[in-house]
Order: sequence, then structure tokens, then C-alpha cells
Amino acid sequence: MSKYICLRSAVKAVFSPFARLATRLGGHYARPHDPMAKIVLTESQLLREMVAHELHSRKEVCERLQVSKPSVTRVVERLMRRGLIEEGERFNSQRRGRKTNALHVRRDLAYFLGTDLDGMALRACMLDSSLQVISSGKCTIDLRDPIEKIIGQWNTLVHDVIRMSKVPMKKIVGSGVGVSRVLATDSVKTRGFFPPGKWVDIDVAQVFKKLDLPIALFNNALCVAEYERRLGAASKARDFAAVLVRHGIGAVLFHGGAFLLSRESPNNKFGHVKVAESREKCSCGEYGCLDTFCSGRTWPDAWRRRGPEWEADLRSRARYLGIGIASLLDTLYVPLVIINGIYNEYESVVYPSLMEQIAASMAAVDQPVPKVVMSTGGEFNTSIGAALLGIDRFMDSYLRQQGLANSHR
Repeated sequence: MSKYICLRSAVKAVFSPFARLATRLGGHYARPHDPMAKIVLTESQLLREMVAHELHSRKEVCERLQVSKPSVTRVVERLMRRGLIEEGERFNSQRRGRKTNALHVRRDLAYFLGTDLDGMALRACMLDSSLQVISSGKCTIDLRDPIEKIIGQWNTLVHDVIRMSKVPMKKIVGSGVGVSRVLATDSVKTRGFFPPGKWVDIDVAQVFKKLDLPIALFNNALCVAEYERRLGAASKARDFAAVLVRHGIGAVLFHGGAFLLSRESPNNKFGHVKVAESREKCSCGEYGCLDTFCSGRTWPDAWRRRGPEWEADLRSRARYLGIGIASLLDTLYVPLVIINGIYNEYESVVYPSLMEQIAASMAAVDQPVPKVVMSTGGEFNTSIGAALLGIDRFMDSYLRQQGLANSHR
């Protein structure tokens, strides 16, 4: 025993200086029995995850956050006593024969504003804590108008959606904003390509002046991908591509449980992949880009969008879009592609030509044909996705500021 004590003392003497150094640097040793090494579940974290990912049972929370059931139960019971979480009807769990009580965050706990801009229209919507849209609005725009007029229209739309929702300003967490181009991570400015062919900077902060709301900008394609991931066709998918075709064209890949958002990711220049020879110059200054063949920038006037000639044009556009999608998947294959935007209302005309081209292009590179879905969520998917991204950005600070939840154990 004395030898063991001496050995333990010697080991302690060797490693104690390193432990003291780690402490001075702000670290600590994470021993298996050390409670500091465990994941600490906070009230604000649980509420945010329940809202953002529609978690309705203790089991779902445990699996999502990788925490123990007793930890979840303690936090849930505290929030239930305060009336922030309600227990509802019983439903079947995944385990055969077992039922559990559904958990619901109060619908009026907080509200989330989402809005987006593309070259054809402005949109905005308000979500409650059950992620239901309680008000929404749309305003068509003309890019030939002065930018000041467009900002004024956007400001009016946002105010109208807030007014229609009848939600007090203090209960709005913040706003996610979908735009075609995000200039910097912490920037509230975007850039648009306006007639007669020039780039114009837009200060989105001007849209929200006097509202005193935190805002964050996200790429429109990322917004629609987030909608599909949480609420739409990709809710159970681990790998998928979301394609958005409106005034411009964008795509986002979700691979291995995460979005690929770096400048080097294959989806970064999706609208500017070369698909054919063309005499029309793209907004990037190059020729032959996918954008010049099938984006909303090349959309004919409304009176021309009917009849056999229009259907032939749609089929041609669908084939170019198929080439672009196949090119994206040749770089990084995913088994599911979800399409949102201006072609969805013409699915019966577009889909056969699109799939025929994708199948031919994928066979040429010896790749399987992916499942392609034309989203049925509607044109507010991008605004809803912007609101969802805003939850992740602003929910914790909102709950703390309002005194609704603790950020500690």
C-alpha cells in the first residue's frame, strides 16, 4: 500500500504543474466522473431546439441533443411549472406498445419574422412558436424603379405583415432575410443585378428602420434548403440538393448532416456552370451560363407564357436545368434533389423533359439517377426558411432578455 501511495504521489507531482497551467489558460481535465465533462442542458437551449426542430417528446429531445433523459425531464418540469411548455395528448412512441405524452412549446412564446427579396417580388411572413404561418404578404417589384422605391415597398410589406399578425413587437425574436447575395457574414447589405445591367448595393437595415429588430441575411437558396430540411421534402434526408429558380438560380448541398457553404463547395457557382454556347452575356460577365438559359431573368412577358410555343420553350429550359443539376451531382452526388421556384407551377410540362435530361447526363458519367421532387410548399418557402434560420441566430438571446429561460443549468 505504501508503494502505491508513493507512486500516486510521484505521478501527481509530475502532472500537477500541467494541470495548474491548464487551469490558468481556462481549461480543465475532463475526467469520466467529472460533472463538468457532461453536456449541460439549459432552458433556453431546450426551448430553441423544441421550436426549431418540432420536438414533441422527451425521447426526441434526448436523441437530438445527446443528453440523458433525467436531465431533459428536470428542465422540462421546470418549464412546465412556469407554463412555457404544455403537455398534450398521448401518442405512440417508437417502442412497440409504449405511449408518451406529447410536449408543446406555447404557441405565443415567441414569433419569428422572415422575408426575402428576389428580382421579381418581395415576400414576408410571421411564424408562431409552433412554426405555423399566421400572416404573410407579397409585393411584385420592377427592377427599373429606383432602389429607394423598392426599399420603401419592402418596408411597407414588412410593417403590413407585422400589423396583420397582431403580434406585439416585444414578442418578435428577430428577422431572417433571404437575399440573392450576402456580402459578408455580419453584413446587412446585399447586391442586386439591376437593368440596364449594373450591380446595385442595397442596405437592408433601411427596411427595418424604426422596428428595433435584430436582422440577419442569408442566401435565398440556403433559406429554401432550410425550409425543406426542417419542414419539407428533405425532413428525413441525410443528403440532398435544394435548387431555387426565380429571378436568378441557386443551389445548396446538404451532405453528411451539414450544409456545404464554403466558397469552394460545388454548389457555390451553380447558376454559372457552362451548359451550352450562347451569345447572351451573363451577369457574371461570361457566356453560356445556366442562368442565361433558364433563370427568371430570361422569363418572357406574362402574355407570352401560354400556348404550344411556350410549352416548347419550357421543355427546352427544363433540359438546360437538367444539364446543370447533373453537373452539380457529378461533382458531389446526393440521392435527392428538391426544386423550388418559377417552374413548379408547370410541373406537368417541365418534369418529363427535366428527368429525361438528368437520366441521360447521369448515365454518361455512370451515376444513378437521383429522386427529383418539385416542392409543393408554396412560394413562401424562402421566407419561412429565413425565419427558421433566424431562430437559430436570435432565440437564445431573446429568451434571456425577456427573462423567459435561464442560460445555465
